[in-house]
Amino acid sequence: MVPFEQVGLEAFADVGGKNASLGEMIRELAAEGVQVPGGFGASASAYRQLIAANRLGPGPGRLLQATLPKHCRQRS
Repeated sequence: MVPFEQVGLEAFADVGGKNASLGEMIRELAAEGVQVPGGFGASASAYRQLIAANRLGPGPGRLLQATLPKHCRQRS
């Protein structure tokens, strides 16, 4: 988990666009009086560690794929 204050657009690939954007706004606009709610984001590396530590393997990804419409699913 990464507090928004510690991420910005440079972390886009690891925390996703929304988390990176919130962190960027907090870091860059707080001094100008713009109020952005604090919080945290889960990084991709934290997600991978959670999956590995709990021996979940590829299961969660398969479950997510099964919920998508057929035209949106990854082809294997």
